[in-house]
Amino acid sequence: MPNIELFGFSDPFDKEVRKRVIKALKGVVPEKDIVITEHNVKVTNVRGRLAPFIRLTTTPIPELNQAVEALKDIPFDLEVMLLQQFHSAKK
Repeated sequence: MPNIELFGFSDPFDKEVRKRVIKALKGVVPEKDIVITEHNVKVTNVRGRLAPFIRLTTTPIPELNQAVEALKDIPFDLEVMLLQQFHSAKK
């Protein structure tokens, strides 16, 4: 299950980024598997300039490279973190 984390985006801009993420991943990753986490934090570089970014956290999935390429079209820094395991709460 890919978890797309949005760091440093403020409302209403975060809603636009969220829409772009969903649109970018449409047809790449099953929509039912996508989770979006919005972190309401201020992110800056060392000079105090705002530096919002997107993080994709997922287990290795066949669609990973395609998902990364789709998300790279959104003009913000992108981090990719691979999880070794994911255990769904659903039984």
